[in-house]
Amino acid sequence: MSDQREKDVVHIAFMSAALPDDNLRLRGVWGREDLSRLFTYRLLLVRPDGPLTESQIGDMLNSHCAICLGTGDNDVVQGILESVLLVAR
Repeated sequence: MSDQREKDVVHIAFMSAALPDDNLRLRGVWGREDLSRLFTYRLLLVRPDGPLTESQIGDMLNSHCAICLGTGDNDVVQGILESVLLVAR
């Protein structure tokens, strides 16, 4: 890969303390910020291993998570999940 193409690549990832070794893949991020409010993000996560169980979702909603939006130290956003919507393929 050329140097310019490597610079154009954006690395994104999702990590959850509830499922540290799970194969959840971050495929999209949409965000919003407002004055005097917390950032809000919508994440598109894909799990090749099949749907999450209710127990796993509950654990995720009660645990710390982070999204990585690049390769630098300042490219990680940490927070908590507010809700999970399951979508069938």
